[in-house]
Amino acid sequence: MRLHPTLFLGLLCSSLATQAEVSPTRPGAGGPNDAYAATPSHLSILLRSYAEQIKEGEVDRHTWMSSARFIFDSGFTAGPIGFGLDLGLYSALNLDAVSSTRNFVYADDNGSGTSRDVWAYAGLLNVKAKHGNWVAKYGLHTVGNPVLEPFDSKSLPPSFKGLSVTGKVANDLTLDFGTFDGSIQGNHSNLNQLSSAYGWVSYDRLTYLGLRRRWSADDELVAYAGNASDMWNQLYLGAGAAIPVNGEVSYRTRFDLYGVRSTGKMRQGQMNTTGASLMLGSRLGKSSLSISYQQIFGDQWLDFCKDSQGLYLANSVANDFNAPQEKSLQLRYSYRGHNLGMSKLNFSAWTVVGWGANTTGEASNHSATDSPLHNLYWKNGVPIQGRHREHGLTVTAIFHDGFFKGTTAALSVISHNVSAHYLGDSYRQVVFTLNRPLAIY
Repeated sequence: MRLHPTLFLGLLCSSLATQAEVSPTRPGAGGPNDAYAATPSHLSILLRSYAEQIKEGEVDRHTWMSSARFIFDSGFTAGPIGFGLDLGLYSALNLDAVSSTRNFVYADDNGSGTSRDVWAYAGLLNVKAKHGNWVAKYGLHTVGNPVLEPFDSKSLPPSFKGLSVTGKVANDLTLDFGTFDGSIQGNHSNLNQLSSAYGWVSYDRLTYLGLRRRWSADDELVAYAGNASDMWNQLYLGAGAAIPVNGEVSYRTRFDLYGVRSTGKMRQGQMNTTGASLMLGSRLGKSSLSISYQQIFGDQWLDFCKDSQGLYLANSVANDFNAPQEKSLQLRYSYRGHNLGMSKLNFSAWTVVGWGANTTGEASNHSATDSPLHNLYWKNGVPIQGRHREHGLTVTAIFHDGFFKGTTAALSVISHNVSAHYLGDSYRQVVFTLNRPLAIY
């Protein structure tokens, strides 16, 4: 789905004019206790510079991209049901990228992956309605939950087309529903079918329903059920808790579980896999230390929606550690809030070791070299198996004052080493990301 920039600007101007007509509040409206008051419009820009250098196996590739997201949020009109729309023009400039950068290059409507130096498209385009604490959106937009969340760590994020409804059932209880039937992949402009992240098997629709009860940032209970049509049913359960000792010390724990079972036409074959993780950690002032154990039960990869981060297991970092039968252990140290005058510095270092991966139970079903999932279960003539490990370091500067207020700069260094018969190749990666948000009004 592409939107010509001229048409986009026309829609934007039209929506601004419409908003000017419908947004003025009713006499007496606009007070803090008036739930039917109109809400203001906002126009913002997010500028991002993204640079990556990666050596994977024998291949070296680099990327330097500059992108901008112009986002108009109309707010909601006055009345028992308020209406509005979100428009987002996404654009990118290829400053220096080799052809092997894959998902960084522009892809046209037929998905050919033809490289372009400059492109723009409608990344957000949805109508919305609000009643009390309930908000519904339909069109191109993003959501954030354990089933579907955009993978926004590159130059531009994906967008998903569908309907979402969120609202508060009680003060600390939120209900979340969504049904989506297409996506625009990050740095692409064409609308495609949804597909699985590991199998790359397409399907027509992803639907979910979830409840989240949150008492604080660390204390919550979460339950989601999802369905990828003719692919799988998915269940997610999550729980987190913090135990304060005093003002400086606290203990934390987190449990996450996914269960995936095939359904309908089973487009990706038989799926009967569960993944669970448990994190134990402590905080002392600005420092935190945690250890996480994760295990996969089943003969298939624990799969999820492509272009999303819909895998909240503790050891899903740069790599997922979600192979059949795999076990993994993570040790992480973080330091947050080091004062550097106009900015604060966050630091995080981790190591994850995975072992016991074994696809023998499923590999026989995909032994033919022309099987769509052959390379997911076989490597060098042997079923995927063995060990791998990840080491990572991220340093982030957050500017809270001065000209660069709101700007973040992050540097990540990741090393991933795989054994001879584990999926993929070893790689070394360095990523620098600079985000500069600008509020126009």
